[in-house]
Amino acid sequence: MTYCSRCILPATFPGIRFDETGVCNFCLAHKSAQETEQKRSKLRETFAELSQSLRASDGIHVVLAYSGGKDSTYTLWLLRTCYHLRVLAITLDNGYVSPRSFENIRTVCETLDVDALTIKPPLSMLNTVFVGSVSRGVFPRKSLVRASPICSSCMALTKNIVLRIALERCVPVVAYGWSPGQAPLSAALFRLNPAMLRSMYGARTDPLKDLGGPELDPYLVSDDLFDQVRTYPYSVNPLAFHPYDEDAIRAQIQVLGWTPPDDTDGNSTNCLLNGVAIRLHLAQHGFHPYAFEVAEHVRSGLITRDEGFRSLGELGSPGLATQVAARLGIDETMLQCNPLNGR
Repeated sequence: MTYCSRCILPATFPGIRFDETGVCNFCLAHKSAQETEQKRSKLRETFAELSQSLRASDGIHVVLAYSGGKDSTYTLWLLRTCYHLRVLAITLDNGYVSPRSFENIRTVCETLDVDALTIKPPLSMLNTVFVGSVSRGVFPRKSLVRASPICSSCMALTKNIVLRIALERCVPVVAYGWSPGQAPLSAALFRLNPAMLRSMYGARTDPLKDLGGPELDPYLVSDDLFDQVRTYPYSVNPLAFHPYDEDAIRAQIQVLGWTPPDDTDGNSTNCLLNGVAIRLHLAQHGFHPYAFEVAEHVRSGLITRDEGFRSLGELGSPGLATQVAARLGIDETMLQCNPLNGR
């Protein structure tokens, strides 16, 4: 298998091309560190000004999608400690959250004194959505370069839940803990509007409706709710414009009482389903669903190329993957793959 000589993207990655030195087109298009930092600095300034104006208002300022993983935990710390905002932390219990993550969620929310709410849909419905997202191919291939079908369906459901609560309670900001590489800098901070929401959430929600049917309706943003809203929230991803250093992040959140789980794969610090989702994605699409994110970390100097390859190779316990596959109701032979495609 051929890999980019600068990052870790394989020749199987959609849309990839290599120049005569083996460098991929994504690396060649990568912005300079100086240009990127200028944009991040401006976004930090803008969000600081927004936060200052919000602090004068009563009630909850931010609804945060909180998985209990390291990135969303650090995002919660930023919102509370650096921006002094009142946060409602929303956790989707997808049936496969690490027990340690639930302990982390409780401990961190108590330490930071934030409101927390866990939403647990029926597992049978979630399994239908997760398995169907793989077997029925409801998400376009272009959308799968950043996440597996299972993660895409889980994130789409989470975003619907978070936005629905924000709209119903008139909360001015919705926040996410995506790391650099998971979401572009251009999507780090913007004001939502009706046309944008109908387009964005239609693209994400239609596949969910196709898979889950009417049973999903209580968790989704309805057309009626769009019609009732007069003021739309901002969407923010603070990690996109803050310095991102995994060692520093782990050190900071461990002060809050956060403990890394020992039962997840190398690309997740909260979800037991991720190891199965990665294996299925590799077997079906021929590239790792975290390759794009990790490649961006390599280009930005956050990790070395060898560290990137090691991260993608850590798929978690095969035994746990077999157990999760059985709980999903899928044949474990579907999980057979080479994590590095023959590297």
